[in-house]
Amino acid sequence: MKVAIAQITSIPNPERNLRLCRKIIQKAATNGAELVAFPESSDVIFGPGCESEDERKELKRTKAFRHGMGQAAKENGVWVVFGCHMPYDANPKMWRNSCLTYNPSGELVHSYDKLHPCEATLPDMNVSESSTCVPGDASQSGLEILQVESRDGETWHFGITICYDIRYPQLFTYLRARGAEAYIISTAWFPTTRRHWDPLLTARAIDNQAYIIAPGQVGQHHEERESLGASTVVDPWGDKVIRLPSIADRKDGQKLNCNQIKTNGTKSANTPVSETSTSYAHNGNGKTLHAPSGDVETGSDGSWNDLGDDEDGGEGCAIGYAVLRKEKVQELRRMVPIWDNLRTELYGKPDGR
Repeated sequence: MKVAIAQITSIPNPERNLRLCRKIIQKAATNGAELVAFPESSDVIFGPGCESEDERKELKRTKAFRHGMGQAAKENGVWVVFGCHMPYDANPKMWRNSCLTYNPSGELVHSYDKLHPCEATLPDMNVSESSTCVPGDASQSGLEILQVESRDGETWHFGITICYDIRYPQLFTYLRARGAEAYIISTAWFPTTRRHWDPLLTARAIDNQAYIIAPGQVGQHHEERESLGASTVVDPWGDKVIRLPSIADRKDGQKLNCNQIKTNGTKSANTPVSETSTSYAHNGNGKTLHAPSGDVETGSDGSWNDLGDDEDGGEGCAIGYAVLRKEKVQELRRMVPIWDNLRTELYGKPDGR
């Protein structure tokens, strides 16, 4: 199953954000993607021009964004997953930080509310997401597995999470126990904690022997807010099969675009599989076969114009593609059957049932 991760810079303008997302969906579908995953807060990063308090009074602009994404899913015949702001009826001053999924018929089939609001007091920033967003609860339907039927007849089982959730391995264990073979983590990661990003993605993939698909916001949203980028797909072994540009590349003294980022795969189905000698070979013979041909296709050079938008959106926006291979998940779980030996008498059942 071929998936696309969309790395974008949402701004305080839902109409412009929708226009960009629709073009990305169309381009990804043209390139063979069956599912397109977008970051957290794809609808809007609140700020000058679209303040949170003003939008709560009307809800017209964010609602129109959601409707437009459903239309785009139907028009292009793909699954679309994206982060957005949903109203909270019990308190009109609060939001729900949600991740919605529309199927290829344009129907809303899954809605997850972020369980763990971001709370952090750091040298250069203070964040208290719970002051504006109500955390999801254990009864929400979004904790059920999202089932996606691929064009080759396979059914994939996805766990859906959002950004700060990645710091809570219990959530991923819970979803794995319910059948997750892959996780989508929609993110808007802060550059301040960029050192945590790669280790957390890798740990969740290895812990659960599953794919991690993590599309992220990138760059400057407005004067007071920026996001890391570095959107990534990690395979069940913990290998990156794609990694898109990051503003940390610039912060750490590098200037890289998408085509210069090393990926653990190939761009063409006709390119031979690469093989290297390692001390941790996956197949036990001293050799590591990197991602099979076609696992990675870099769809953009990181420039905004390449995505076809008519406004300047900032360096680092890109689309990445990866082919998920169910046999890779199944083989690893057979070879390293950690879940067959869970000590449930000590831990309890991992899904809480």
